[in-house]
Amino acid sequence: RLDIDITQVENDFSYALGEASRWLENVLMLLLLVAVVTIEGTGLFLTFRFGQSLTRVLRELNQAAILVGQGDLSQKVTVHSKDELGQLAKSINDMIENLEKQTNERQSAEHANQAKNLFLANMSHEIRTPLNAILGFSDLLQDASISEQDKIRYAAIIKRTGASLTTIINDILDVAKVEAEQIKMDLTRFSLKQLLSDLYALLRMRCEEKHIQLIFEQKGEVSEFIYSDPTRLRQILANIIGNSIKFTSKGFVKLSYEVQGPSLIFTVQDSGVGVTKEQQAQLFKPFSQGDSSVRKKYGGTGLGLVLSQKLAQLLGGDVGLLESRPNTGSTFVI
Repeated sequence: RLDIDITQVENDFSYALGEASRWLENVLMLLLLVAVVTIEGTGLFLTFRFGQSLTRVLRELNQAAILVGQGDLSQKVTVHSKDELGQLAKSINDMIENLEKQTNERQSAEHANQAKNLFLANMSHEIRTPLNAILGFSDLLQDASISEQDKIRYAAIIKRTGASLTTIINDILDVAKVEAEQIKMDLTRFSLKQLLSDLYALLRMRCEEKHIQLIFEQKGEVSEFIYSDPTRLRQILANIIGNSIKFTSKGFVKLSYEVQGPSLIFTVQDSGVGVTKEQQAQLFKPFSQGDSSVRKKYGGTGLGLVLSQKLAQLLGGDVGLLESRPNTGSTFVI
């Protein structure tokens, strides 16, 4: 009986062990199948996502290449990673930046060249005009039949025209020296009162010819003697006041001056034609003078304002337009 029971137990154990082995085998197979499906699915998913990402990046690179080919340098490629595609995107961005920089430099050079060509053409006209007048009246003086009164009048015209030509040439030379940083200030102690008195006498004749009023006004207490470069200060004031006289046909030109802290402030106000917003942006640029209509009507080189500003800056100051309205007048501050 014991042998029979032991045998039965052995059989039951063997059967249970076999069932457990088969169950474990099925479980392992199922797990293996799940693992294989998961790995394959993950691989397919990652491959799909990578394909999408690769397609998006390649599309962006292609679009950027097309825009660059069309001359549009405003677009930049988004760098999504640090791998080879990311490095390629960064390289394309660097190329676009270099192209943009080179394009800007070329455009700036072209604009500068155009401005200088216009300036040279204007200078040629401005120099030839007084030169032709000098030559013309010189020929008239050689005519023995003209009266002494005409000779005196022609000689005076030649003198004024020669002075105008000298001013033009001096402005050109001074601007060239300032641009080349070869101009130096000669600082000394001098009488501001005497300088303004001489300047008033010089400019009053021009105002009387145009029947406009010239006013010099001191505000508050100003020391008679100051320390600066009298030649350059006279040049700055003569340019700014002369500019106001040129563009004023009726009314007045007024210079007022006062001390504000450590600075001596000159304000030049006129009742002239004024300056539009568009022209104001060009006032202190080299080789510019509002527009061609201004140059044709009033003449001039367009160098006076920019030269005055640069000279004032070399003296530790500045020149600027305080306000201006068309057909009302302008106010400059030195």
